Formats: sequence, C-alpha cells, structure tokens
Amino acid sequence: MAHLPKAPVDNSTSTFASLLARLRRRGWEPVRSNAVLDGRQRASWGMGIGLCVALITLLLLQFHPLGTKLEYDTLDFCFQLRGKHTSQKVAILAADDATLRRWNGRVFDDREIGRLLRLLKAHRVRAAALAFPALTDSSWPFHNRAQFAHDLKSSGIAHLPLALNTHNKSQAASPVPEYLEHYSWPHSQSNASLTKHSIGALPAHMTTGVVGMGHTTFGWDDDGRPRKSFPSLPAQTRNFPSLAVSAAAQVRGQSARAVAQELSGSVSESMLLNFPKANDGRLSFPTLSIARVLQQPELLKAWAGRAVVIGPAAAGTTPFYISPHNGHVSKAQLHAIELDNILSDNVLRTPPLFWSWLLTMLACAIVGGFVAARPPLWSAPVALLALGTVFLLAIGLFAHNVWLNVAAPTLGIGLTYASGVIGRARREAREATHIGSTIEAITQVSEIITAQTKSDELLDLVLAWTVHVMRAEGASALLLDASGEKLHFAATTGPVAKQLMPFTLNLGEGIAGWVTQTGEAVVVNDVHRDKRFKKDIDEAIGFTTRSILCLPLRVHDRILGAVEVINRIDGSRFTEDDVELLAAVANQAAVVLDNARLYAMLSERVMQSESELAVTNQRLEAEKNLLHTVLQSMTEGVVVTDIKGRIQLVNPTAAQLLPELDRGVIGLPLHEVLSELSLSAAHSPGNILESATGPATEILSSRHGGLQLLRGDIDSPRIIESQSAPLRGTDGALFGGVTVFADVTEERR
Repeated sequence: MAHLPKAPVDNSTSTFASLLARLRRRGWEPVRSNAVLDGRQRASWGMGIGLCVALITLLLLQFHPLGTKLEYDTLDFCFQLRGKHTSQKVAILAADDATLRRWNGRVFDDREIGRLLRLLKAHRVRAAALAFPALTDSSWPFHNRAQFAHDLKSSGIAHLPLALNTHNKSQAASPVPEYLEHYSWPHSQSNASLTKHSIGALPAHMTTGVVGMGHTTFGWDDDGRPRKSFPSLPAQTRNFPSLAVSAAAQVRGQSARAVAQELSGSVSESMLLNFPKANDGRLSFPTLSIARVLQQPELLKAWAGRAVVIGPAAAGTTPFYISPHNGHVSKAQLHAIELDNILSDNVLRTPPLFWSWLLTMLACAIVGGFVAARPPLWSAPVALLALGTVFLLAIGLFAHNVWLNVAAPTLGIGLTYASGVIGRARREAREATHIGSTIEAITQVSEIITAQTKSDELLDLVLAWTVHVMRAEGASALLLDASGEKLHFAATTGPVAKQLMPFTLNLGEGIAGWVTQTGEAVVVNDVHRDKRFKKDIDEAIGFTTRSILCLPLRVHDRILGAVEVINRIDGSRFTEDDVELLAAVANQAAVVLDNARLYAMLSERVMQSESELAVTNQRLEAEKNLLHTVLQSMTEGVVVTDIKGRIQLVNPTAAQLLPELDRGVIGLPLHEVLSELSLSAAHSPGNILESATGPATEILSSRHGGLQLLRGDIDSPRIIESQSAPLRGTDGALFGGVTVFADVTEERR
C-alpha cells in the first residue's frame, strides 16, 4: 500500500491545453518525473548497479588474462613516475664482451671466478651471488674442479644457483640429493603432489662448504616481461630459497628460511619485482666489468659492505628481457633487483585482496549512485574525481612500496559510468515515449470530455476509456449526494457494473469514502491488508478485488466524489504513472461535471424566466389589444408620444381630423408635424414634461383651455381643439405624453 500526496489543485481550473504544455515541457526540463523512481530511489538503484558492475569486473579480471595485463600496465606507469634510485646495497660484476675476450670466448672460467671471489672477500664484500647458468650443469668442463671448490669454500661469501626444472608429472622425479637438504627446508605438506620441479646443481664435492644455494626462477607476464620473484619454491618435498634470498640471508645474518617466510608470509607465494628508476633504459646499479676488476682490483674498495651479483652480460650468453622502462635487463640484473628489494627494504608488498575488492565496490557504488540520480553534467566530474582519488591513493601507497591494484577499480568506474549513462539515456527515451503516449491518451479523453454535457454519459465514457488505457478489470465513479454525507455509484464499468449501482457508502467508509473525506489519492495493491477496504460489497456481488487506485474528483477546494480503478488484467501493480494519468483525467472530468451541474441549474432558471416572460407578454398583449380597441372606438383623436415628443400612436379619428397625421408620421416629433403646437408654449414638449411633475391631468375631463387648430376651407371651416397631458407608469415614472384632438366646430357656433 502506498499513500500518495493530495491530488494537485489547480485553482484556475486549468485546461487540457495547459496540462499538455506541462507534459511537453517535461521532455526537456530537468524536473522530477513520476514515470521513474525519485532521486533517492534512483541513487539506490544506481548504487546496486554499480555494485553488480564492480563484482562482474572483479571476477572477470581475477580469472581473465586481461586483468593481469591491466595491472602490470598500471604498475609500469607508476614505475615511470618514480625518482631515480641508485642502489647502496647491491652491485653487479658483469661478464661482458671484454670479459669474454679475456676468457677466450668461454662464458664461464672457474679460475678467474675463483680469483674474483678472493678479491671480493679481501675488499669486505658481504655476499656474492653467482648467477652463471654453467654452475647448474654438473657436467660443465671446469679447468680445476678441486681448486674451484676450494675457492668457493674459502671465500665464505659464495652463493650458487640451482636450476628447478619443471618435469613431466607422468615421470617420477628424482629425490632431493642429501647434500642439498642443507640449503633447503621441509615443506609444510610432505605430499608427493607438491613436487613441481627437478633440480639441476653442481655435484656434492664442489658445493661442500658453500654458504648458500638458491633457485634462479622468475615469473613472466604474457608479453615476456619479468614481473615476479619467488622467495622460495618447492622441489619434491623441500623448499628452496631464491638466489637473492640466500645472499640476503648472509648479509642479514639470518637463515634463508626466515628471510623467505618474512617476505612472502608463506613459502610458496610470489612477490612483485620493484624495479628502480632507470637511466636511459639502464638500471641504476653500480656495475663493473669482471675483466676490468681483475686488472684493477682497487675498484672494489667502494663496494665494501655490499652484496654483489656476478653474472653474464654479453649478448648471446644470457637472455635479455624488456623492463618496465622499455630497456633491456639481464638475468643477473633481475637477481640484483630482487636482492636490492630485500636489503633496501623496498619489497613491493601487496595488500590483501579484500582491500582491492572493497575499493572497487565502494567507488563503483558511489559513481553508480551519482550517474543514476544526476545528469551527466554532474555525474561526469564525480566519476573523474573517483578515478583521480583511486590513482592518488595508489600512487601514495606505491611511494611507500605498497602496490594496490587499481585496474579493477578503474575499469569498474568506467564501466559503471558508461552503463549509467546508457541506462539513463534509455530511461529518458522510455519516459519520452511515456509522455508521448500520455499526451495522446489525454488528448483522446479531452475530446471525450469536451464533447459531453450530460454527466451520466460523460462518466460512462471516461470510465470506459480509463479501463482500456490502464488495462483494468473495472472502474467506477462515486458522487456525493446533496447532503454531502453519502456516496452513490454514479457510473460503473466492468463485469459487475450493474450490481454495484444500488450500493451507497457513508463519507469516510471504504477506500472511496476515505479518499473523498481526506482528498488524498491512494494506491492499494493488496486490499486485504488495508483495514479501510469494505469487503461487504465484494461478498454481496461475488467479486474479488485485489488492488485499487482511487483519486478524489475535485473542483478547486470542493470534492464532488471519487473515481476508482479496480484490478489490473495482467495482475501487475498500480504505479505513480497511473496516478498521474488518472489525476489529470479525474480533475478535468470533475470540472466538466461541475460545469454540467451549473449548466443544468442555469437552464432551469432560464426556462423558469421564459415561462414567466411568456405570461407577462400574454398579459401585455391583452392589455394592448384592449387599449387598441378603446382607441379605435373613440370619437376624439388621440396621439401618443414618447418622452421626447415623437409620435408613437395615432388613432383613426385623429387622422380624419388632421390630415397631416394620416400617414408616415410615426417617429416624427409631434410639434414638427403640427406646426401650430410649436407656437404654443403650453403644448411644447418641455411644458408637457414640466407639467408631468405635478398631479396627473385627466385628459378627457375638460376640453376647454386647449389649443385650437383651424382646418377646412373658408366656406366650411372646422375648429379642432387639442389637450395635452403626461403619461406615467404604475411607479410614477414618466414615459411619454398624450394629446387629444376634438372637433368643436358645432360647439363654437
């Protein structure tokens, strides 16, 4: 059930033209529309969409290679932003082209490396990681194995590489040699399924007494760029540290196991390589050629206390990989980067996955809410602000060697904004369609309403139209009686329309009575949960009401009754769209009903007035006929004038006595027709009106003292005497005069 605000009251009795104009304006005005959710509901809906987009994005990037690529591309961008860093802990001795020439083209010379280790020890280098692939090949042709083994042991700083090669699982892997167990530790789960690698290393007699050994495995992305190092890797049932971890353990005075577990938290996890700032594509590590150091050992004085990585650097002797700075990096340099990360405490740590998920979902929810509730002009800055905040957060954390993967939040914000804008555009298109259909529907019903003046026919047509447009089972209109206390069904439509007509409702009874009493529109989509519903009528007519939309019929501040729509045919719910449409129709129908009532009252009064006027006209006609008969039968001549002295009536006797009055004198001033009268002050119009202010004169009571007119010829003259007097109404108001002419010839003789 939803309580809706009172239907709007248009005190000016707005026409359908103004309503249509408002609907058309809504097509481009940024106003709230009832066709969609309000601002808060839109925001909630948008936040839900944002959360869904975030979840889909996270799952997609978690299991799709695109996620890893986006993460690494973003990481490379951050690498480009950082300042130049020259390692103070690690240096590189490179077997470059000059060294190869010194070694006669050999990629490894055990005698020269043995001498180099002695020089490094003499210059207090703390650890030396030998990153030569030849040292993982037990069949390598050494010049003097025993001497090289002695040099490794006596230096006390040498760390040898291990090759952990992935083997075919269908083949049984060789067990870990006993002499290598000194450089590894048992795996926490000694299950055979943990075996991932077979081991390549120098034989036991050459490695006895070596400080440490470590694997040389790195992780690559799909583009072949080095990305990860592994503090430890399992081989059979043992865990082996990386070469860099082994060297770092000696520098720190810890065990390799302790360092590996400190770095990764678990012995099988990887860590991102934290590349230092490059200079023209070259990494900023102090680097010397092995050949040059052997010639100038004093160059090693500046490296005291450092860890040194020794490895091939000449083209063709080692693979080179593309670095984040678009330079090239050798395998020895990768070991140096990992070692420097550990010793300089620059390990690039990653927060738990939960934080990336939380950031993504929070950012997408905020952007989704704004996009749904606000137009793009407002939501676009919010989306940009969210992106900027995510990047600033990532860069700030990156400055403290914490890498927060922002690929998911960035992509999620973009997808949320795009989906929100597209959804908003589609919603506005649907709203425009809704407005168009509403305008068309209101235009149709306006034609129906304006074409009717009878209230019963009007209500029948409006209800039929409403049922058709809203796809409802029925509708009814209830009007207040003269007492204003009872509602009766004035019109109904639907399967039980006739059965409803005898029923009445008290004001405030039932949903229609409540709407009429309060003036509030109401939507009840489950009437059986509404205590206002009057189920007695349903039981009496055998009908089941499920939902009701009810609005008052209002004219200004006066309520005539209510109109209600019953049950959607498809079982759907009534919405605010239906309220808006029905309100427009109901308000205008109420105006027409009130106009029809006023028209009926006016028609009744006009008919009554016409009846009274007919009686009056009949009476006047009778009096006129009587007066005409009297005047026609009089022996004296009579001339009636209006208040301005213009002739209005001449009887036959006057026309016989005075030939001037015989024809064509009606409307002419009497004193102009009879010039003798204009010479007599007593008969002038002004004197007649002046005498009208005194008592009424009996025109025929005396014929003496009047004006005498001479007519005829000299042989037979006639004397015509005239008497004039005013005419008054029953209220004493003057409206004309009368002049009586008499032939007094015989009397004068």
